[in-house]
Amino acid sequence: MNIMIYIVIFLLLITKFFDLHSTIIRNCENETNPVFRLLPKFIGKKARAYLIAFLAFFIIILVGTEMINTDSFLFKLLFVLIGIAISIIQMIVALKNYGICDKYKIISYVTEIIEQKYKKIEQKIY
Repeated sequence: MNIMIYIVIFLLLITKFFDLHSTIIRNCENETNPVFRLLPKFIGKKARAYLIAFLAFFIIILVGTEMINTDSFLFKLLFVLIGIAISIIQMIVALKNYGICDKYKIISYVTEIIEQKYKKIEQKIY
């Protein structure tokens, strides 16, 4: 199971990198997260990307290390399943940001569903 955790940690790190890189390329104007949308006004766009990268990588490594050291099979299984789901979503977002989604309708369909759900949640909060 620990090998699966290492694989998921790698997937999370690499897909987060592509997500952040693609966000920098598209100039961050369409950021959907309201907190990170405001940060460029205070610290700049590149600094925001580096801050997000640092926080994400720190959390991934911290939680991944904890999952390797835990004895709970349930926690390990949940980490692997949730990590795979997050990796898939991050990669789809990166592909959309890079403009690759226009070629593949299934990926565009998935991102549209995610955006609709996110907008509904955002409307309820604000």
